[in-house]
Amino acid sequence: MSPTRRCLILVPTLGRGGTERQAVLVARALKERGLDVHLFVQSPPDSLARDGLTHGLSVELPTTASSKLGQFVRLRQRVRLLAPDVVITFLRGATARFAALRAVSATARRSAWIVASRGNLRLLHLAKNPAVFGAQLLWQRSADRVATNSAALAGNLHAMNGALAGKIVVVPNIVQPLVFDEVAARARVRELVGNDGHPVIGCLGSFQDERNYELLARALPFVLERHPAAHALILGRDTGPWVSDVARAFRDRVRELGVADHVTVAGETQNGASLLPGFDVFALTSKLEGSSNALSEALLAGVPIATVPVADAAELVQDAGVLSRGWTPAAFADALLTAVDTAGSLRQRAAARGRAMMEERSAAQVGERWALLIEDAILTAKRRRGGGTP
Repeated sequence: MSPTRRCLILVPTLGRGGTERQAVLVARALKERGLDVHLFVQSPPDSLARDGLTHGLSVELPTTASSKLGQFVRLRQRVRLLAPDVVITFLRGATARFAALRAVSATARRSAWIVASRGNLRLLHLAKNPAVFGAQLLWQRSADRVATNSAALAGNLHAMNGALAGKIVVVPNIVQPLVFDEVAARARVRELVGNDGHPVIGCLGSFQDERNYELLARALPFVLERHPAAHALILGRDTGPWVSDVARAFRDRVRELGVADHVTVAGETQNGASLLPGFDVFALTSKLEGSSNALSEALLAGVPIATVPVADAAELVQDAGVLSRGWTPAAFADALLTAVDTAGSLRQRAAARGRAMMEERSAAQVGERWALLIEDAILTAKRRRGGGTP
């Protein structure tokens, strides 16, 4: 019988973002498979811990906000004490800290290292910050394996860095069962947009540039020609670094287009996914995605979907939504209008697709793929250290 594997999962925070949630779900799935799993959190916030999602896990939370040096010292102590067989890093901050630790710690170098990549790289990132962009590519090359959550993201990384060809493995996101109250969701959505708004086009996700909410703003005038009472509702963080400026630009755009009265920005909403059944159409406008958690949640909620052809959207949605011809306002407006016109049949298809996806991407199914990846990474790390085959 193989020994129990010690697995350390690093994440910058336990905020309510999709990647942080996936890190916790992976930790839980691996623990269910008998691995000795520890979750290390660099800095506040710890919202997911307060929500109870980390219950039953070994979680090391910071007592207070600390400097980068303080985070590094805590991580070094944890790695020294645990001597993990494998380390999985989610998000750039965690990957950067562990990459730095490997430079000075033989214990860290002995551990297999898996970088869980959850975002596409693009040339604009290189232009904006070439040092950070180059560092990300270097970290991925240094890792034993790179785990992406979609084939589209894997192809993107391969194109950006051909040296990763033998390291990239696709492991989809875990889809967590959700319980919806459609009556309560509709009541809350009506409270936010007013009873006159119909159809309600909903979006879920913070105002990062990659969300591309401007496309929704520019498509809305086309929609209003056919549905003068249409209303767009966006649930997601609209303040903070990298977010406030994008949200401000969006508000300026809707005023410029004369559609501000048809748009509600509700800000960050705890358990925003619970409101999905209150939407008449769920809209995904992103120009970059790994694999959209919001799109998966919309399927589970049985909501008609209009989406751009980003990442694995076509694979996720199949015939349960409308895929736009591209990212032009007219093309996306056509997708929105088609989703409105065929909402009845799309709801049934979305619900059926959601049930199928729950089986394909359950914690048990995806956890098995992570477990196989961990064994592969450990074997690779042993060879890297000159140990040959076990």
